[in-house]
Amino acid sequence: MTHGVQVEFEKINTQFRIFKGVRASMTDVRMWGVCSTVCPATSAIGCLLAHRSIWQYVADHNLESAAISEDDIRIAEQFAHILPSAMHELPDGNWDMLYLGCFTCQPDSITWLDHIYARLLGVQGVAITPYSRHLCRPGVLIGLEAYIVSTRGARRLLNL
Repeated sequence: MTHGVQVEFEKINTQFRIFKGVRASMTDVRMWGVCSTVCPATSAIGCLLAHRSIWQYVADHNLESAAISEDDIRIAEQFAHILPSAMHELPDGNWDMLYLGCFTCQPDSITWLDHIYARLLGVQGVAITPYSRHLCRPGVLIGLEAYIVSTRGARRLLNL
């Protein structure tokens, strides 16, 4: 999959670094509590642990922010034009995470499965709240396909 990621990031003329995935064990699944209820597969826990290692890297290196994506990402043509505007709309120094793609980020993409996950996670509703021209606040997030995390956000995620 490395080649696919390289091609996608070259489309938008962006440097990237590939982090190794994590192979989780059943011990890891039991250790992660609620996640083991919602996503019991060891592959899901491995994914979580891989993301966690990247958050640690961002925090340890005090990076201003870092884009994180799955290895099968497909970047939309308009992405390079919209991202600067979206980043500008974030509150100055007061943001943790900008989702670049998720199951529940579009009003017409909310499905019965999203409602089930929301109930399992104890979240009330999956409504999307507009924030600015290019940004919204999803009511519930399922998955971390692609997002940008700030140093503050990485540190907060590590403390969950």
